[in-house]
Amino acid sequence: MRSGFYSIIFFLLASCQVHNTIPKVDSNSNDYINLYDNIPTNPRYLDGNNLRIIYQESYNDQDGQLNYNIYDQKQNIVQSNSSQPITIVYGVNKLHIPLNNLATGIFVLEVINEKGVKKYLTFLKSV
Repeated sequence: MRSGFYSIIFFLLASCQVHNTIPKVDSNSNDYINLYDNIPTNPRYLDGNNLRIIYQESYNDQDGQLNYNIYDQKQNIVQSNSSQPITIVYGVNKLHIPLNNLATGIFVLEVINEKGVKKYLTFLKSV
């Protein structure tokens, strides 16, 4: 009787363990991601070296360059349009932002249009 009781207790304790693992999420290497008006709290998972975004340029951009910053978790700029320029045109732009120089981690992309309006994306870059 006691051995049965101990077996049940052991089974219950073993099934209640906390597992600190990151769930497997399919990559979105072929998808283009929309930007948000506010910084999203749920990051998009990337497994490649390119961030693919859809950017709507509503104004006639004077220099034809995307004005953006990528921040790390310490709010340091780790990449921007001055280090990695991206060309844009009026209308819908499907852009590839290379992330070769970024280490693995969580980042925030900030895109600023000609009028100062900001759009955001939070992403997690894996290996």
